[in-house]
Amino acid sequence: MISFTRIYLALICIITFFSFYIYLSKRINESLISKEKKSDKRELVLDLIQNPNEFVLKYVDLPFDFGYGSNSIPLVISALISNGDFLELGIGSFSTPLLHKMSIDYYRKLISIDTNSDWVDKFKLYNDTRDHRVYLVENFENLEDKIGSKNKKWGLVLVDHIEANKRPTHAKYYAEKSEIVIVHDAEKSSEIYYQYEANSLRSSFKQACKFSIYQNKEKTSYISTLILSNYIDLTILESIFEKVKTEFGHVACNLSF
Repeated sequence: MISFTRIYLALICIITFFSFYIYLSKRINESLISKEKKSDKRELVLDLIQNPNEFVLKYVDLPFDFGYGSNSIPLVISALISNGDFLELGIGSFSTPLLHKMSIDYYRKLISIDTNSDWVDKFKLYNDTRDHRVYLVENFENLEDKIGSKNKKWGLVLVDHIEANKRPTHAKYYAEKSEIVIVHDAEKSSEIYYQYEANSLRSSFKQACKFSIYQNKEKTSYISTLILSNYIDLTILESIFEKVKTEFGHVACNLSF
């Protein structure tokens, strides 16, 4: 009886030791992977600072589109300096393929949502890919229940849907739920439609950059995109955007907005 008890206790000790060894090895491995990812991220950001055009031209087709695609450059840069998955509220001919390519290259999941069935149908084949899902919804309310993303922290959220007067509300909602929030059509001439300033959108974020770009050679009009964050120091964008080249030679990041 005594011999059996000793054997039993010895087995328990051995099992406990190996269980702890496996647990410890897993934690050490996770820590090493985490450090490796952080190191890779630092190298990526350093490369981005030194030569942003290389990254921009990888994902943005030439010639640049200075209308519907005018948010492409800030999308690429913001995706690269953030961590986590992408959420696109409002499907677009430029933003959706761009984010799709980046989700593949950087193993980041992408969810694209729209209320227009025609837009969803154009990109529904993305549902057959590894990391991209496209959803048709009646409206953009209670999205977390509709797409099963409750309590999820996003890396980048693009708010560029057709419900103009609700964009500020939806952008504010993700202020603490996403590292970066981007809203399109932020130029003064469009304030009457989107009312970002009237709804004090800027006050919900610690950091902001208004990315502006001329739409023609005469430089008589421009279009702006807001890059907003409570988690990332966006002052880095100023030096990055200064190096980005376009046909009209004007890319600006206004950090005082």
